[in-house]
Amino acid sequence: MSETAYLKKAIGDQLAKGVAHVCEVLPADPVEYLALWLLHEIQLEEVNKKRISESNQLAKQRGAYDVEFVKQKEEAAVKIQREFRLFHDKLSQKRKKQELDKMKHEQELQRQQEEESKTMAAEANDSDNEAE
Repeated sequence: MSETAYLKKAIGDQLAKGVAHVCEVLPADPVEYLALWLLHEIQLEEVNKKRISESNQLAKQRGAYDVEFVKQKEEAAVKIQREFRLFHDKLSQKRKKQELDKMKHEQELQRQQEEESKTMAAEANDSDNEAE
């Protein structure tokens, strides 16, 4: 590739804009003005490339953060559900145990009442027999 072709490809558009700008401004030293204008344009382009690069990097980081956040949120939801199930199971077991204990207690009370009734009936029978 010849130097002319390279220059046209690499800075052709910028050079044309710079020459047009020189024609508008008509500085005392057009060559120096054009050189400084081209340097300024190169700096602006570098700044823009840097901004785009930083923006892309931030977007990647934000995406990675979002993925991690969603992952942590899902893990927390699973953990909460698991803990809730465990709590519910323990509560159900506790209620069943309480119901069992209540039934046993009621059976014990009923047994005691039956024994007392039998004892009272026997005592009443004994006192009736003695009274005769």
